Amino acid sequence: MQIGAQLWLFNAVLDENEMENILIPLKDSGYDFVEKLYNKPPHDAQVLNRLKMSCYATHIALSIMPPAPESASDEKIEEVTDFVRNLGARIVCVSGLLQWRERSADDYRRSAAALNQWGRRLQAEGIALHYHNHEFEFEAVEGATTGMDILLSLLEPSVISLCFDAGWAALAGEDSVHFMRRHGDRIGTLHLRDFRGSVSVPLGSGDIDLSGILSLLPSLPNLQGVLVEQDPGTETPLGDMIQSRLFLKNRFGL
Repeated sequence: MQIGAQLWLFNAVLDENEMENILIPLKDSGYDFVEKLYNKPPHDAQVLNRLKMSCYATHIALSIMPPAPESASDEKIEEVTDFVRNLGARIVCVSGLLQWRERSADDYRRSAAALNQWGRRLQAEGIALHYHNHEFEFEAVEGATTGMDILLSLLEPSVISLCFDAGWAALAGEDSVHFMRRHGDRIGTLHLRDFRGSVSVPLGSGDIDLSGILSLLPSLPNLQGVLVEQDPGTETPLGDMIQSRLFLKNRFGL
């Protein structure tokens, strides 16, 4: 099983040379590929190719994309697709709704419509779209109906998959194992994350039991990538990511 590194933890690093100094020890610790933020270096695959790593996906907030491809200029569409292709990636992972902090039931419905439109447009360009959850999608927004309930009912599985962040789901009180069993065929990407209380920490040093989550990997028929993610805030970002990789290797043989 190959494991990737989501580079959100290093979002303050803007220099190409600095990024290479991060990628080398990540590669040496056992990470096979990366998922990187939109419009953050490296902007092409040369550095990754030199290190014999690949870019799995780019990560972007829906709120900084046009509300729908039909309202976007061809230049903006090309900007997104060119960025992904220059990295050698074929997946866009998108987070959040059209307005990040506006999360009513209608906001979810409008966002689902935009995501479906983007999914169809990117699919026509040979790029897949995956929706990445945080904790707020599991909050009730209409009676007992959660934001995730609305997304699952409206997102078209043929054009958009889930980038399921099992850590954020667990922090929200969701049973991640149950969710994966119920919706496993819709999961295209899995993000592994741990929390101590509400603080994002390296895998194995928090409260989340990863054994049940990892035991389900063989049962996810459309899974394309498994990545480690941790939020910024730690004083030792590189050390934390290496610690997470070694935990997966030593504890689970991954």
